[in-house]
Amino acid sequence: MVIVTDVYPAGEAPIPGATGEALAAAIRAHGHHHVQYVADKKQVGAALEALARPGDIVIALGAGDINASARELVARLNARGDAAKGTPA
Repeated sequence: MVIVTDVYPAGEAPIPGATGEALAAAIRAHGHHHVQYVADKKQVGAALEALARPGDIVIALGAGDINASARELVARLNARGDAAKGTPA
């Protein structure tokens, strides 16, 4: 499963057409059918909670504060009593 959120420029002008939604569509078009686009990055933690199953490994890859989504997932799972021992990287 791949979750893609919006693409945010890092000081440069946005590239027309380079959006998270377009990236998710391109990933699907190249054969990966388990792609979910989440427009609001504040909702990524909830999306991860809904999709992750015991034994899954979750990797947050990106720039900026995208790793906050992994920390949020751990907090949500801890609140349910489902989190594995350890902390997000």
